[in-house]
Amino acid sequence: VEFSQFWARQFDFFTTPDFDGERKYAALGLTNAIHFPFGCNEILYRKTTDAKKFDVAFVGGWHPYREWLIKRLQKAGIDVQTAGYRWPTGIVSHEQMIALFNQSRINLNLSNSTSWDARYLISSPRALSSRLRSPKTIEQLKARHFEINGCGAFQLSYYVEGLETYYKIGKEIAIFVDPDDLLAKVKRYLSDNELRETIALAGYKRTLSEHTFAHRFKRVFERMQLLTTGQATP
Repeated sequence: VEFSQFWARQFDFFTTPDFDGERKYAALGLTNAIHFPFGCNEILYRKTTDAKKFDVAFVGGWHPYREWLIKRLQKAGIDVQTAGYRWPTGIVSHEQMIALFNQSRINLNLSNSTSWDARYLISSPRALSSRLRSPKTIEQLKARHFEINGCGAFQLSYYVEGLETYYKIGKEIAIFVDPDDLLAKVKRYLSDNELRETIALAGYKRTLSEHTFAHRFKRVFERMQLLTTGQATP
């Protein structure tokens, strides 16, 4: 906000992914901000009839902290499928990713913010080096939060401020707060099929009803008075 406010004054409208962005800009006298978070393209990210084949899966780029978390799960006897840049499986196609989301009982959403957890820092020289060199200090809401849920898949995610604005935590999405909680939550949700499937279905319904890009753009067009409230988008 401290930098973008100067550019924002040059436009009739501008968007902000920050769930509290409209209030922050309004406090600076800028009432033309429109909240526009990530969302889900329901045509690309979809629920399938694939049977569950895997206990836990993670799709995303390799990061030493992500690897450390996953190895902790594997050491506890939990099978974790990984895919993405620099993982042994490598990058998968979009269709393969959708299949993996649908075929996995638990889909992890792991931050790539480096951790100050002492166990992680002493796990390898790379871990400490990564932490000291990384400028990233806060968690962020990502498209993946909406994409996994848009596939009707169960999601266990890191917590990011404002997540509860989009999904009911524990009802439509599950979260973990630290490495120990991650392991405990994975064990808990693997052991309770009914609870896991109930949360996944609720998250899926919430995504389709509120978090598709059609809903996102509809709100933007309404704010810009290019679309009458209640009017359907083309």
